[in-house]
Amino acid sequence: HLQDEVMRIQSELQNTVVMITHDVDEAVLLSDRIVMMTNGPAATIGEILDVPLARPRNRVELAEDPTVDM
Repeated sequence: HLQDEVMRIQSELQNTVVMITHDVDEAVLLSDRIVMMTNGPAATIGEILDVPLARPRNRVELAEDPTVDM
């Protein structure tokens, strides 16, 4: 429910949301851009990936989409 609410609020307000997660599926569902961190206590910004999926997104449809590796 929280993910749905974050998507609804962001869509309504059209604002930028910064979120930290270890869940790749959550990152793909909620993000337009994913900034990965390197490992370790001295972690820095690693790879930056754009998420080329149209909005609005539906977690069930994404889970069933063979082109999305969730």
